[in-house]
Amino acid sequence: MEEDKGIQGAWISSVDLINKTGLSRATLNNYIKMGILPQPIVRKPAEATVRARMIGYFPDTALDRLEQIKTMKKDGLPMKMIVDILGNADAVQFSREIIKPEEPKPVMTDSDKESQKTEPSLPPQGIMDLLSSRINVIQDLFQKPMPTLVSFCVLVAELQDSVRICAELPPEEYFELIGQIGACAEGSFKKHRGTYGTYGRDGLRCYFLKEGNDQYIMNAVCCALEIRENIKRLNRAWTLRKDWRDHLCLNIGLNEGHEFVGTVPAASGKELVFLGDAVDIAARLSDFACQGAIWATKNLMNRLTAKERSGIRYGIRQIDGDREMFVENFFGRMMDMLSPDHPQKDRFVDIATLAVTEILENR
Repeated sequence: MEEDKGIQGAWISSVDLINKTGLSRATLNNYIKMGILPQPIVRKPAEATVRARMIGYFPDTALDRLEQIKTMKKDGLPMKMIVDILGNADAVQFSREIIKPEEPKPVMTDSDKESQKTEPSLPPQGIMDLLSSRINVIQDLFQKPMPTLVSFCVLVAELQDSVRICAELPPEEYFELIGQIGACAEGSFKKHRGTYGTYGRDGLRCYFLKEGNDQYIMNAVCCALEIRENIKRLNRAWTLRKDWRDHLCLNIGLNEGHEFVGTVPAASGKELVFLGDAVDIAARLSDFACQGAIWATKNLMNRLTAKERSGIRYGIRQIDGDREMFVENFFGRMMDMLSPDHPQKDRFVDIATLAVTEILENR
């Protein structure tokens, strides 16, 4: 096929792609929408046998990508995880193969500039190396005999007052809000090498698996802080839109564990299940948190290096007379932070002696 002006590399038409892979056109379109295949270049067909006036062309590496997706699905990875793994890789890989004429840059609003602050700053090769490592870890995990003993960190986030917000908003606006909350978290999960667990109406959870180094815990902490900032911006947008007094908050709990992990059947494939109380404790901390606070266990903080801890502002709020003080680099037992008349005290009886701390910000 002759090369178009401004387009380089080998190309394959959508018709040939479908014929060679046996993929349906609907599935092909879904992969494009998911971001794991690039948008095709639409032009007049180069093949005389094609009757259509216009047809889409993909880089020929799309064949390799479809084979990779097929292999991952055969290995039992759910589509959610495949999209999570490959979504960012496409932008880097195919940008090297497609050279388009320079287009006018869109006018950037203040909100657009603000949203770009959460984008990864890794160079293209760094992103590819990161994603390659992540693919290998997750695929190796699914291929090992189950259950498998792994080290991990878990982040559980729940929407505060979700029942009330659901009652106040029309259905279409509520689902729009939930989708936007998921989008706020998804970008941070990808950036900090997290793996989606579950995502429901009230909240979500994400796992950070140890990948040959000790950065998985710090990744979880940085991810939690970034999600909180993303939700603050989303809250400002909805406050202007609805002129309401509601305050959107994701209350976050963090914990680490060294537990056996297995898989159970799910609608989208297989889902990871950890045998232990690490995930449950993180969920309890999320229940305990309020106003978008981030609570973490002492065990998690102790696994950070001294240098990493020194870069985080954390501690406990204490009441001194009629004023509140924040004691930095400090921990507290759950039983000591719950007043005797606390309405939910019974919910934390089984973790009453657990030492925890509140993470405020990066220094």
